[in-house]
Amino acid sequence: MYIENITLRDWKSYVDASFEFPRPTSKKNVVLIGAHNGYGKTSLLEALTLCLFGQDGLAYLPRATFSDSTENMEAGYDEFLSRALYGGALRAGRSNMSVSVTFVVDGKRIKITRQWYFLGNGRHRPNDEEVRILDGDQPLRVGYLDDKKEFFSNYIAQTFIPFRLAPFFLFDGEQVQRLANQDMAVQVRTGIEGLLGIGTLRELRDDLNSYAANRSSNTDRSGSETLKILAEEIQAFELQISQKKRESDAIQPRLSQILQSKESKMRSLRSVAGGNRANREE
Repeated sequence: MYIENITLRDWKSYVDASFEFPRPTSKKNVVLIGAHNGYGKTSLLEALTLCLFGQDGLAYLPRATFSDSTENMEAGYDEFLSRALYGGALRAGRSNMSVSVTFVVDGKRIKITRQWYFLGNGRHRPNDEEVRILDGDQPLRVGYLDDKKEFFSNYIAQTFIPFRLAPFFLFDGEQVQRLANQDMAVQVRTGIEGLLGIGTLRELRDDLNSYAANRSSNTDRSGSETLKILAEEIQAFELQISQKKRESDAIQPRLSQILQSKESKMRSLRSVAGGNRANREE
């Protein structure tokens, strides 16, 4: 798998730019991008990261500012995108920006495009973005009942890399020294857990716990009334069972006598001589 093309439209200083990358070989399998400071190297990396991971990738952008809470993460994402929109886009009547990345996976091209939309004042409209994926020449379609954002996130994680592993594959030269000076134990453990799917299992556990708690807290009076009705019905059935058992016990002595009488008559019939079988049966 390798990146074949990255296309940027109204992304930071890039009005409309496309970058082609060579097919890797056994001796040249690392892509290096070089340029003077301020020429857009980090901007290109940021575009690639957000195209793949959207808001989840924000945590791995060194120039992004946010705190850990979900609300602040969303606000930081909107703020970063608002600053990323090319300054002359709105003046030219363009209110969106996009990043497209084309991968070659086992000989097949897969193109991911993420497009963001903005208000007239240049602010990013919260949650207003679109993801499109071309698998070969066919658009990847989301199931009718599937959550679109979750569907694309899962597809990208399975086809390329989970967002938790992004720092190990997507980084710029300015980060190398910082990474070398940091204790990476937590990041490495998180990356390995992401690769093994442990993070997904933990999220599932938390979701199930939350679901169970909601079910318990949302038990209303109608549920209690239903349980009461069912208890009364069970009690009525138990009374019927008890009555039928008494009737059955009362019938047992008579049943024994009837069976003995039947056996006696059958012996008498079998002892009858002469006549045909129809007579004996009658």
